[in-house]
Amino acid sequence: MADVLILCCGSRGDTEPWARLAAGLRESGLRVALAAHGEYEQLAAAIAGPDVPFREVRGSLPRALVESPEGAALRARTGLGALAAFRDLMVPLAQVRGCGQGGQFFT
Repeated sequence: MADVLILCCGSRGDTEPWARLAAGLRESGLRVALAAHGEYEQLAAAIAGPDVPFREVRGSLPRALVESPEGAALRARTGLGALAAFRDLMVPLAQVRGCGQGGQFFT
């Protein structure tokens, strides 16, 4: 298991800098894994390299924001209502639990 698990939920623009950080931490001697949406696995591998294991986060936050009823609710709200809708959208990410037991988290 990795000493550091970097959890990234978002778009390519969110994933790429975390993959670069993972590569840098690995080069400094840490054991690092990167958890992100499966659609970015090849991107992460190309940036972070083969020594940084990839852990898939199920689902797709960008797609959920566009296609789900929760995403529609989020887009329709402002202020605290938007925060509540965002919380409802993020609940499925609880599936990530356990993929980094014993590690330190950067989110």
